[in-house]
Amino acid sequence: MDMVKIERCRVTECCYNTDEMCHAMAITFGDAGDHPKCDTYCDLMTKGGDLSAIGAVGACQVSECRYNQSLA
Repeated sequence: MDMVKIERCRVTECCYNTDEMCHAMAITFGDAGDHPKCDTYCDLMTKGGDLSAIGAVGACQVSECRYNQSLA
């Protein structure tokens, strides 16, 4: 199974976000009630991740998501 790439991230205060691109190797989406959210979000002054990589969805805990296959 291929991981879905993240096309754009608007959460600019996340340390993995540079120029609206996610550079975490893989993120996890969690079920936060009405709106799923990125559980990998990290609010630090230092930017991180791998700038040569585009982040991907490694796991999704939203079982009713139409894109979800076996919580991945």
